[in-house]
Order: sequence, then C-alpha cells, then structure tokens
Amino acid sequence: MKFPSDAALGGAATGGTGSGSRWLLVGGDNLGLERMALILAHFGIDAQPFARDPADARHRPVLCDARQRETASLWINDLPSRSAPLVFIGAGTSGTRARLIDAGAADAVSARIGTGELAARMKAADRFHQAMRGQVHLAGFSFDTGLRQVRWRGTTLSLMPREYDLLLMLARQPGRAI
Repeated sequence: MKFPSDAALGGAATGGTGSGSRWLLVGGDNLGLERMALILAHFGIDAQPFARDPADARHRPVLCDARQRETASLWINDLPSRSAPLVFIGAGTSGTRARLIDAGAADAVSARIGTGELAARMKAADRFHQAMRGQVHLAGFSFDTGLRQVRWRGTTLSLMPREYDLLLMLARQPGRAI
C-alpha cells in the first residue's frame, strides 16, 4: 500500500499536534497568552488565547493559569462537564497540584516548568484523551477503534482486519521496534 509522504515517515510536513486539537489558553493578560501561544508553536502546539465562558470550550483542550485564582476557579467548577483535557500551569505546591488532578484536571504543573516539558505534557494529555475516546493519531493516520476505521489525511482506507490490527498496533507504539 502506498501513501503520500509525511514528515514522520521522512516526507513532507503536515504540521499540527497530530490530533488537530487547538489548545485554548486562559488566565492572565491577552498579550502574555499570545506570547505563550507563539512559544508553544515552536513545540508543535497550536494554541490561542480564550477569554469566554468555560461552557463555550467544554470540547476543546485548555491550558489554564492556576495563579489567576478567579479564572481558575471557574474552570475547576466546570471540570465535571468537560469532555476535553484541562491542564493547569502555575500550581505552586504539590498539594495544590494534587487537588487539581483529583478534581479532574488532566495535569497540573508548576510555573517553573520548561516549555518543552509543558508542551510534551499537553500532547500527552491530548493523546490520552483521544485514546480514551477510541481515537489514535500518528503520522497522518487517524484510527477510530470503535468503528475499526482508519483515515489517511482525511481519506478512509479500505483495510483487511489483519492489516488494520497491525497498523493500529504500530501506531500505538511509535518509535519502537515490533
């Protein structure tokens, strides 16, 4: 089977976070959030500032500044209704981080975290969320494990069951020899 080239396979780049999720950045001033979005873009995270009600973003991944207590409490109260990851940055103590994660946040980190590690944690939270929904994304492939369908850059592929299972197994373990 032949596929168009892809950066992860040594071909042309496709860009994005793999799942296509655009992260929303909340808490703090708009200029600071725009700066954070630019920095995260260097690590493959597509992000934009967001200043509306948490109910308007229940299905979008969010990075929230926990140091903005009023904003953070709005997002904490909305956690039971969310269907997308919520990551808190700026949680100063291990107790605060534990309470945020216990409340339902995908992750909570200190403000002293490196941007590369923050981006990796955001990607991991997004991958975990996608996997819980039965979706796996890698190198232009999108798997829906509930429907047992695979798409390559938006085109549904017709695969035999064994081909599907093998490709899915490889996609779930990127970079490992199988």
